[in-house]
Amino acid sequence: MHTNRTSIGIVWLKRDLRLHDHAPLYNAIKENKQVLLLYAFENILAQDPHYSQRHFNFIKQSLIDIVEFT
Repeated sequence: MHTNRTSIGIVWLKRDLRLHDHAPLYNAIKENKQVLLLYAFENILAQDPHYSQRHFNFIKQSLIDIVEFT
């Protein structure tokens, strides 16, 4: 059965939020696919005493930057 579905590149973002040298993101965009970005916040980070509000602000801003880039 042949369908005319558009292929979608799914990029699961975990801790690697680099914008300029993120290989999976680059490959998904390069293949001219629609890109679905997934980021699952890990509750364990909120419980980690080494994390502060600065870390969460960085994550938020990084995700905004990636969405604006794509």
